[in-house]
Amino acid sequence: LLAVLASSANAGANPPVGLDANGHLMPVAAPASLPAAFSYSAIEHGVQVRVAGVTKNVIFYGPATVRVNTTLGDNFWRHPSIVVTGKPAAIAFTTREDADTLTLRGKQLQIVIDKASGALTFKDAKGKVYTRESQAAPQTLKKIDVAGAPTYEAENSFALKPDEGIY
Repeated sequence: LLAVLASSANAGANPPVGLDANGHLMPVAAPASLPAAFSYSAIEHGVQVRVAGVTKNVIFYGPATVRVNTTLGDNFWRHPSIVVTGKPAAIAFTTREDADTLTLRGKQLQIVIDKASGALTFKDAKGKVYTRESQAAPQTLKKIDVAGAPTYEAENSFALKPDEGIY
């Protein structure tokens, strides 16, 4: 079954923001009925997905820029980010769903989300792959305490081409 959904930039109803007042991920998607099941919700400027126990936002911050943040559903941050200082942008995009993927397509950027793992593939407008998360394990998140405060220990992995490096 193929579904095409216009983004919040094109839709008449106002979708939830998906971010709290400090700009951190706020879960809005209904939990999947099974831990490994995939679900998503349109949010302002992007989508929020749930798969394999994680909640992930993919939000446009510009025509060729998205912010991705992932949690286990809990938000431990109480202050705005000192790293991400920009705000989401109203970029027109479409959302297309098929049996295995959910694709966000803007004029300059495509993000393909694997429904089985939540792995993201980033492509240019013509479909050339920029980079992709590892299919088997795109991220590892573990709840920990640091100095008595809850937080996440996070690791993200990418499937790199032989001549590609991340710095």
